[in-house]
Amino acid sequence: MTPLTLSGAIVESLKTRNKCELSKCPLDPQPYGALRRDETEYWDYKRELYLDTPTKIKRLAKDVLAFHNTKGDVIIVGVDDDYYVPGIARAHVLDTYVIQEKLRKYIGSHVSLFQDVIDVSNNRVVWLIFPMVQM
Repeated sequence: MTPLTLSGAIVESLKTRNKCELSKCPLDPQPYGALRRDETEYWDYKRELYLDTPTKIKRLAKDVLAFHNTKGDVIIVGVDDDYYVPGIARAHVLDTYVIQEKLRKYIGSHVSLFQDVIDVSNNRVVWLIFPMVQM
């Protein structure tokens, strides 16, 4: 079954490690490396994501709005600056409602989030955050 959306294509390719419908996928079929050694209008890598201070919330809000405004697609959390993919502890993945409530002050209510995780190993995951326009 072919995913109908870019988000669906990215999630499916990352979970199955198969070729996706994009010209190049962000993660290598090997579980601990990023295939794409860059960030594009389709994805942005982050080593970790904490929203425990207003400054950190503002940084994420800026990224979410940038993706929203450029029709970008996914923030990938768990990839370090050397494009190694250690993932993050599953316990660090925040509930979608919690993230949206923290961001609402900065981005309003017209942008919502969809998120998913991909198991890496030892209760570690890659966290995918997709900004979406609410209809």
